Amino acid sequence: MTDRPGSAGRPRYGAIELKDSMQLYWMTGLGLAIAIHLAVVFSYKLAGVTDSGETGVIYVRPVHIGVYLPLPINPDLRTSINIAERGVKRSVGTPVPVPDPIADPGQELAPNVDFTPEGTAVNGGEAAEYGGEIKIPEPDAVPPPFQPVEEMPKIIKRVPPVYPELAIKANLEGTVYLKFWVDKEGNPRDVSVVQSTADIFNEPAITAATQFLFIPAYMNAGPVAVWITMPFRFRLADRK
Repeated sequence: MTDRPGSAGRPRYGAIELKDSMQLYWMTGLGLAIAIHLAVVFSYKLAGVTDSGETGVIYVRPVHIGVYLPLPINPDLRTSINIAERGVKRSVGTPVPVPDPIADPGQELAPNVDFTPEGTAVNGGEAAEYGGEIKIPEPDAVPPPFQPVEEMPKIIKRVPPVYPELAIKANLEGTVYLKFWVDKEGNPRDVSVVQSTADIFNEPAITAATQFLFIPAYMNAGPVAVWITMPFRFRLADRK
């Protein structure tokens, strides 16, 4: 290789020298890498052999590293976790069955013992209540004249009134308006005449109305008593 002009006195340095140095540095780096890896492996093995058991070690093997890394733990944890004794199962207590208590078949209950929560004693099929009176539910109270309802009573049993014989002979017709209230069971109560075209028809109309049966009126999803007015018409043509 010829020197360039103006380079007199400088040492020659080119591709040949670089190639020779690269080979030396590559071999030196490879040797150092092998030595470091061997030192790590031998130190791990030496630590496992010389472990006296005083300090527990958890060994973790990362996926990207081909060696095990020792991670020391607190020696106080050996009271609850003994890592040195691997593979040894802890002994647990064996449950012991306890026999169920057996009642004496000859035992009798003490007499005159009150077992009812309300403080009543039962003797001979009759209940005697202490500290109070037996209350009989009162019948439905008379509803107010204007009782709001969602559904009015509906007739489920209708009884036609008896046409008086005297009215038939006299070719007499008429209409009777009755007022009464229907209780929560659907029974008519307190039937009275509001208006009548002939008094001869009043009694047969009242007798028939008392035998009616209704579906009671409803309000707020429950039956309620309510007043109603109903006409009873007597027509000769209806008898044929």
